[in-house]
Amino acid sequence: MPNGTDIAYQLFHAGKNELMSGTTALVTGEEVFPFRASFTKGWRYFYTSDGKIRMRRTGSNSVSTVGFTAAVQLVTPKYTKKRRDFDSPREHEVVGIGSPVLSPDGSSVAFRALNDIYTMRIGGEPTPLFKDQWWKSDPDRSPDGRRLAFATDRSGSLNLWIRDLASGVDTQVTHFTTSAAVSCRWSPDGRELAYLDQNGALFTVDIASGDVQRVFDATFEPGRPTWSPDGSVIALAAVQPYSKRYREGLSKILLVNRRTGEATYVDPARDGERALGPAGRKGRQADREGAPDHHRRQRRSHLVGRLLDGALPQWREAAHRQGVRQVAVRDRQGSAHLAQR
Repeated sequence: MPNGTDIAYQLFHAGKNELMSGTTALVTGEEVFPFRASFTKGWRYFYTSDGKIRMRRTGSNSVSTVGFTAAVQLVTPKYTKKRRDFDSPREHEVVGIGSPVLSPDGSSVAFRALNDIYTMRIGGEPTPLFKDQWWKSDPDRSPDGRRLAFATDRSGSLNLWIRDLASGVDTQVTHFTTSAAVSCRWSPDGRELAYLDQNGALFTVDIASGDVQRVFDATFEPGRPTWSPDGSVIALAAVQPYSKRYREGLSKILLVNRRTGEATYVDPARDGERALGPAGRKGRQADREGAPDHHRRQRRSHLVGRLLDGALPQWREAAHRQGVRQVAVRDRQGSAHLAQR
């Protein structure tokens, strides 16, 4: 601040972001944006809140809005538009394949493409499962590999269904009419599915009874949920907002404890950090799953996350640092980063 001794800062508390000096709030009654305020020698300061630039003076309750206009020159780019063949009956290369999931034994893969869900033995030819007009997505193989969970709107709304891969019989799991269920993932014991609703809230459903449990409130554009090996924690990529009023925030990995309801956001650390060995000693460089390469025989639950084109964190059994839980995050360039909890 102008006196060179006091500091102005942002405080995120109780769902609100406030502009503070010491223990005193400089601005109240407004949703202050999380950007640095600018002070003048005359103790005026400029900040942003509620989508506007504001001006105040310390010691005064008066506030004014700084309005402005700006001329924007638009230049229409000149380029040759690509011609696309939508009507020709000839064969085209399939694009838009998504949501691949491996079978538990790693011998086959299921994925969505061309408004169907396909299964394919590795090295073989893909086979469509449904060949119908209903929209479908998010396949996931059961832990025993015998069933495939997926989302489809064949009932009129997006609900979760299960296909018995041996008999071809489909069973409806959820029966929503005014909401939706997508992005499902099997629990390790095969008794539940974790899923997201249309707003991004996290739920679980008991497959046998159909009982639904709300696990966590909606987040902005969350990733697909996944379970820890013991089923006690559900992880997903999520944005931790700066405030409850605005969606701006940081992309993190959200860990939700099923038993306590406790939620923890995990920050990715930068690539190249060194892992801890036994007794907290510095170990050699960690591998891309966050495991010190000289302690691979220590097997514990390890969270591996890939935030890549809508991918998601995934739990798997892997070695990790003694006494430190880690998350491996792979970016769009394929670089691995470590996060620790």
